[in-house]
Amino acid sequence: MVPLSRGRPLAGDYEITAAEPGRRLAFQVVEGPARPAGEYLLNEVADGTRVRFTLTCSPKA
Repeated sequence: MVPLSRGRPLAGDYEITAAEPGRRLAFQVVEGPARPAGEYLLNEVADGTRVRFTLTCSPKA
């Protein structure tokens, strides 16, 4: 599953576009009703790990 659409799961096929173990994982959706791209960034902090998630999606033309 990939991002939610109005609170519901939105199925799609995706590919990993970047992987840096313990630091970064990026992906893009290649099949499905939407084609977002996303990224998880991991940073060590004093009391654990901070995770930042970003998602971009352009509307269909």
